[in-house]
Amino acid sequence: MNLDKYFHPLSPCSLPIIQSSDTSTDAVVTNSSIESETSFVNASLLNDAMGQEFVIPVDRLLRAEYIKYGPIRLKLPNNSYPQTLFHGKMRAFQANWYISRPWLEYNKYNDSALCFPCRVFGSALNKYDRTFVEDGFRQWPHALEKNRGFDKHSKSENHSMCMEKWTSYLHETPVDVLISEDMKKALSLANKERQSRKDIVYLLIGVVITLAQLNLPFRGHNEGEVSANKGVFKGIVELISRYHPPLMIHLQKGQANPKGYPSYLSPTSQNEMIQYSAEILREDIIENIQIAHFFSICLDTTPDIAKKDQLSIVVRYVNINGEIIESLLDLIEVANCTAVGLVTTIVEVFSKHGLLIESLRGQGYDGCATMAGRYNGVQNLIKVKNPKAYFVHCYAHRLNLVIIDTCKRNVITRNFFGIMQKLYAFIEGSTKRHGLFKDIQMKCYASQGEGKKIGTLKSLSDTRWSSRAEACQVLLENISVLLKVLDSIIYDGKYDSGIASDAFSLSKCIDFQFCLCLVTFTDILKLCNIISKYLQNEDLNISSASLHIESLISTLQGYTTEAYFDQLYLQAEKIAENIGVTYSEPRHRKVPTRLDDSEHHVPIVLTGKERMKEQFFNDVIELIKEALQSRFSHETMPLLKSIECLNPPKAENIQDLRVLASYYIGDFDADLIEYEYKLLAKLIELSNIGKIGIHKLYLYMVKEGIAKLYPNLNILYRLILTLPVTSSACERSFQH
Repeated sequence: MNLDKYFHPLSPCSLPIIQSSDTSTDAVVTNSSIESETSFVNASLLNDAMGQEFVIPVDRLLRAEYIKYGPIRLKLPNNSYPQTLFHGKMRAFQANWYISRPWLEYNKYNDSALCFPCRVFGSALNKYDRTFVEDGFRQWPHALEKNRGFDKHSKSENHSMCMEKWTSYLHETPVDVLISEDMKKALSLANKERQSRKDIVYLLIGVVITLAQLNLPFRGHNEGEVSANKGVFKGIVELISRYHPPLMIHLQKGQANPKGYPSYLSPTSQNEMIQYSAEILREDIIENIQIAHFFSICLDTTPDIAKKDQLSIVVRYVNINGEIIESLLDLIEVANCTAVGLVTTIVEVFSKHGLLIESLRGQGYDGCATMAGRYNGVQNLIKVKNPKAYFVHCYAHRLNLVIIDTCKRNVITRNFFGIMQKLYAFIEGSTKRHGLFKDIQMKCYASQGEGKKIGTLKSLSDTRWSSRAEACQVLLENISVLLKVLDSIIYDGKYDSGIASDAFSLSKCIDFQFCLCLVTFTDILKLCNIISKYLQNEDLNISSASLHIESLISTLQGYTTEAYFDQLYLQAEKIAENIGVTYSEPRHRKVPTRLDDSEHHVPIVLTGKERMKEQFFNDVIELIKEALQSRFSHETMPLLKSIECLNPPKAENIQDLRVLASYYIGDFDADLIEYEYKLLAKLIELSNIGKIGIHKLYLYMVKEGIAKLYPNLNILYRLILTLPVTSSACERSFQH
């Protein structure tokens, strides 16, 4: 995690001046310090243009650096300086002239000699020899003549004054340079402190992220220094400080100066660290989405503890490795939960994060009218903005609705789950009765060893998808214990008559019919629950989801056999015998015609094995199959008809490919993709790759480099894998 951009670097002007004890330098003008081969390599720091290294900087600090580096004394190999014709002879500058002349420098741009101290200090004294300061000396034959050339210049009064000024300058460090050195020291100390605090913040952010991942609360009720429980965040930080000396020192500084030293432990700091961490993660997510180009969204809303609606926005895309990624993009409060209000919020979020709605290729919501409404729902309003944003009704929600529909449409089933809910409310609605249920379990299971887990009755829920399967399983395992609890309440004088009467009524409801319903739904719901949990995988693709729904329908079709019902009936008989329930053929009561207005109506009490099979078991299986086929048919999602042409590609499925391509006009070359499809189909055939699933096939294509060879097919596979399957990720975001 890179947080550097949140730590602003300090500028020298923002630092206090630290007085230095060393206010002078020992620099002197010597042959070793000035006669060094100085071509002023760092002149580029002052002037980048060619020849500009002879321009003296105006800035005082840069001028000090310029003087520090001294004359520009260029030495060319083999004295290969430019030659000039003088009186029939070629003459040139000589490198040995530098010896004993520390002031001498050479300008390669106009082939001339200059005097460094006169150039630098002469203009300030308004006294200088123009030849050795501006024009440059080029009379090479007279350079060494007495009272001419170098000799004449070195003996001049102006030169002597400039040399003295140069020597004094190097002995006495300028005030602004001293200030600069103090600032450097201050900046160094400040940077060390800054780095130390930065390391502390990194550590604290690690604690923040860990608590967030574990879904743990941050703060305690009383976070004062003397509090025994300061909350999870401060507790963990103090624990780490025992083994991390820098953190211990940091905490001690904060305690010693709570108003002047930032401890980064306040609620505000915690919120900022959470916010910054989220921003950095979100930036990575957005960058990956933009690389993927196409993406889909899943939305869901829920009220928080303050009764304010929170909107969860999850994005789904395929990364460069072919992996399906679902990430939480934003969790925001919404004041307007109408379809128009939600769409407005989505557009604003896209705009804020730099995402284009034109790149949206899928929508995944539950089936409520606000979200899935054909005309005024969110899905249609977004389709108006982008027709390619294909809507998928959440598969997990649809499967849950299948179970709910079945429970409502069959009388026996509806009554069975009604009794189950009353049993839950009766036992778990009282700590005393719950304790009795637990105690009797412990006594009954004591002989079975420690492997038997104490169970708790589960409540039924239309929104928690696995609730019915869990409730049936717990009740099946503890039905004998439950009856003992009811009998204990009925015959124990400690309970009042109302409670005892309720216990008596509930015990009478647990008859053979109830036992048969219990074993039947425990088995069926286990099957459905496996598929439901599979549908909640974030890397699931729509093709695989459809195949699993088809497998569920096929499996339920096999349940209609005589042998399977006999197996369930025998199991119900054993349970009934174990709990002391005997089956008796009751008098069949005819339902009045005025009440018999349901096409799925069956008698309240069944009389006989065959009637139970036909009017209860077979009816339930048919209702589930009918609901599955209705909610998951290709007619409800036409795109599904053509997707299987990619799993795997086959030449005879070219027409399905054309239909599939029609949903994504403009995203790839519709003509060229057919040629790629035929080539890939042949390659898959020769490679003996069977029907391994669209996602696994695409991962294989990416790994082997095949996806790059067929760019249009590559896009189509990514588009299909981008389609959402469920909105489970939104549900998980509310939980965590």
